[in-house]
Amino acid sequence: HSSSLVIRSGHELVTHGVYRFLRHPIYLGAILVSLGLPITASSWIALAPMILLIPFFVYRMNIEEDLLEQEFGEAYSSYMARTRRLIPFLY
Repeated sequence: HSSSLVIRSGHELVTHGVYRFLRHPIYLGAILVSLGLPITASSWIALAPMILLIPFFVYRMNIEEDLLEQEFGEAYSSYMARTRRLIPFLY
């Protein structure tokens, strides 16, 4: 796992499975966990810092999408046009 976003040699654009509906399912999972854990623990104070992670994830998605569009061009642009970014049927 890398903290910086890079395209590795042989990287392929995956558009099947869950990626057929969402471009960033891992970010959705991370957001749900970061919001769900404090709620499950009934710690509303812990919820505030977790909410602050959401802009970080959106920032990373923007960078990732720029990289993927540079790498895959029209194929990624077309994929973006037919899928949602994070929330099925909404965003």
